[in-house]
Amino acid sequence: MPPYSASPFQPNPVLLQPGQPGYAFGSFAEHLPDTRMQVTTTARAASVATVGVKILEGNAPAVGSLITIIGTTQAAGAFNVTNAALTAVTIDAVLGTGTVQFAIGAGTTAQAADFGTAMVPTPEVGEALTNTASQSFAVPEPAGANTNPKTITWSTAYPTAPATVTMVLQGSLFDIDSQYQTLDTSTSTTGEERVFTSTAFRFLRLKASGVTGASPTCIGKIYI
Repeated sequence: MPPYSASPFQPNPVLLQPGQPGYAFGSFAEHLPDTRMQVTTTARAASVATVGVKILEGNAPAVGSLITIIGTTQAAGAFNVTNAALTAVTIDAVLGTGTVQFAIGAGTTAQAADFGTAMVPTPEVGEALTNTASQSFAVPEPAGANTNPKTITWSTAYPTAPATVTMVLQGSLFDIDSQYQTLDTSTSTTGEERVFTSTAFRFLRLKASGVTGASPTCIGKIYI
């Protein structure tokens, strides 16, 4: 997502919606359908499953995405898996046919025709992590006086982990860079979910500093 900009020409802050994540870092293509595929063949060798597929809906999945398969019968249904990480994807861009691979229990299963349904949810996409502040988010306020505390949940995930990072949740009454103050801090390099309760801030953002490591990436979200 775009970094924070102090320019007077910057777009208005994104309005947070209850129950919907605001992507401070990284993105999610919510308009894209999940990838739905028909299983055509199954095989196993050296603890690697190779499944022949035909895409029925959605884009070709990416390596690292999570696949769930139901309905196959070969090897007593051993290829029916839930959220297995794809280790290789070979799909013909024109025909939408090819194979996907993922880790499976040890054994050997010769390639044979099979039938089932595979689903790969549209994945979140990490972005390059640098020492920068994210775009700002506006927190909706109910009409009338309201001093009830608001619970803010924020999370980090690192598809490519940094060696070190300090990620902070910041808040401000006005969307002015110098007025943002730190509300909560995470130094986890594997990602975590944290909760902060506040009544005073109309704008929120995440800010990263102390980033080291080889090309780390991040998915950072804020919920209200």
